[in-house]
Amino acid sequence: MKNELARKTYITLRVARVLSGYTITEASNRTGIKQTRIRRYEKQPNKTLVSEAIKLATLYNCSINEIDFTLPTCSPMK
Repeated sequence: MKNELARKTYITLRVARVLSGYTITEASNRTGIKQTRIRRYEKQPNKTLVSEAIKLATLYNCSINEIDFTLPTCSPMK
């Protein structure tokens, strides 16, 4: 029997927001984080402040450990 490492699945900030049913405007209103910052964090997650990551993860009902803060949100190919 092979020893297999458990593979952890991470989601992006945008996916977490969409799955929780919030628009950027709603997330901004509920967290007090400016819409422009949320957009920037979704495009450049490595720029997310820890305090704001905690606020967003709490709103999205997930752990910050489930969110990948290294992968940018990919734009659909045209």
